[in-house]
Amino acid sequence: MAHEHDLRYRKLFSNPRIMEELLVSFVDEPWVKDIDFSKAERMDRSFVTEGFRERESDLIWKLRFQGEEVYLYLLMALRVLRYLSEFYQFLVDSHAGSCLTLR
Repeated sequence: MAHEHDLRYRKLFSNPRIMEELLVSFVDEPWVKDIDFSKAERMDRSFVTEGFRERESDLIWKLRFQGEEVYLYLLMALRVLRYLSEFYQFLVDSHAGSCLTLR
């Protein structure tokens, strides 16, 4: 079972209107206007590996973009931030005693 917060985000972004608002509001790219949100279809599939099911949640949407099928994969953003911070901590730990500059 995914983390409680991930389950809430999953439920929220399972709504096609909310998913559309997410893209339109946060992705400041001209191609977003070319997505046909009226045909959005949430895929009943997850690609989170068994070892991470306790903590992870993802959503996949099939969308139409300029007449073609495209897929939007949403992995809960806080998890990505956590992964990045763990990666940076690994870098710091692996370079202990040496000079490491993160830019």
